[in-house]
Amino acid sequence: MVSRVLIDGYKSIGRLEMELENFTLLSGVNSAGKSSVIQAVLYVLQMEKQYGRFPAGRNSDFGKFVDFRNNIKGNKEIQFELDIQEGGHRDSYHWCQYVCGSGTR
Repeated sequence: MVSRVLIDGYKSIGRLEMELENFTLLSGVNSAGKSSVIQAVLYVLQMEKQYGRFPAGRNSDFGKFVDFRNNIKGNKEIQFELDIQEGGHRDSYHWCQYVCGSGTR
């Protein structure tokens, strides 16, 4: 079970850290970031499933950085963290993507 989510600089989300329970309801007005939270969680879970622990230097095909960063904050990075708890064991997954020299990733 995903027990904690941290998202920083992704789409409309400036910085969000939340603890999750067995049932967590996301609610808010349109464009508040509800779908972005779900997309971030699914993305990290997909990366972990596909590559295992995130190897250093692993670049994912996430699209153009400028399309996903929080433009209001002018972020130079996007960061996701997940804590997953299973049977008393807790794993943490961290993913971060920095803007490259071209400004497109």
